[in-house]
Amino acid sequence: MASPYIDGSLPSSMYSIKDCRVSKEKIVVKILKGDEGYYAHYHVIYQIISDVEKEVPLVFVGRQLYANQKILVNNVTVDQIDIDKKSKSFIQKNLNRFELKFVEHESYEVQPDELIYFKAKLRKGENLIIIDYDAELAQNRFGFERKFTLEYSLYPSKFWKSFENVEFLLEPSDEINVESSNAGGFTKIDNAYVWKIKNFDNDLKIEFTPQYNWFQTMLLTLQPMGIALIFAFISGFIHWKLLKNRRERYPKKYNWLVPLGILVVAILFYTVFFLSYDLIDWVLNQKSKHGYYFLLIIITIPFFLLIYGFLTWFADVQINKRVNRLNEQK
Repeated sequence: MASPYIDGSLPSSMYSIKDCRVSKEKIVVKILKGDEGYYAHYHVIYQIISDVEKEVPLVFVGRQLYANQKILVNNVTVDQIDIDKKSKSFIQKNLNRFELKFVEHESYEVQPDELIYFKAKLRKGENLIIIDYDAELAQNRFGFERKFTLEYSLYPSKFWKSFENVEFLLEPSDEINVESSNAGGFTKIDNAYVWKIKNFDNDLKIEFTPQYNWFQTMLLTLQPMGIALIFAFISGFIHWKLLKNRRERYPKKYNWLVPLGILVVAILFYTVFFLSYDLIDWVLNQKSKHGYYFLLIIITIPFFLLIYGFLTWFADVQINKRVNRLNEQK
């Protein structure tokens, strides 16, 4: 958050630099689970020391912002001002992107729906500004294992006078694994991950993945193919036992369990394979995209029938030979 540069009002633009200093910026982010997956709730606190009493325009950049914006200035609710891109000179369209200006000769790429614009009546001395909002988390939806990316705009903070560092707290509702962060190392206090950030040149990005329990980990390791192969092995073993029993009882008759078993095992294998996608998604409590895996089923059915059919026929032949040999010895 900072005061935007507005053409024709340089003193107002410079106010945040010359007459204000931020004694503290603290961001508390709670990772919550909604109907469509995880999202982030931001609670941003600014402690501002002002040398004079004055109203100042401020713009807050909320990456992936989508709902529940709330602004408090010294415990008083402040309404958000709609940004008119045609009349406000601090946000301009440049080709297919929008640029926000906090100083005259420097711009910052934004989307208009990520901006919270308001006017704060600052009193002389200490002021408290609190901004709350919900934001989406960037995530890969392809495959079962999710990786989430949390983004926070640090760029405006560098325009405040005497700014030292930003305290960033990440409070997940469930256990997570922090995979990477461009803010360096963190300290874990209870269930919170804490960063002290001093470099404001780049936006903060934190990548994390959920922690899975042993059953979820097992399913993720097996994947649908592994689960289907286990069922195929079990059903194939049962098929072999049935083949053996029938051959021993009726060595001279046609073994109709050969084609029937091939068909049943194939149906079981592909049914389990197909349903395993929904099973894993259900256990993980998510909805994932998996591409056109039914095409894989269509393509592989002939090969499965050919390979399993040959193995079954070969097993039946060997069982029949052994049974006939034993009968001849009697």
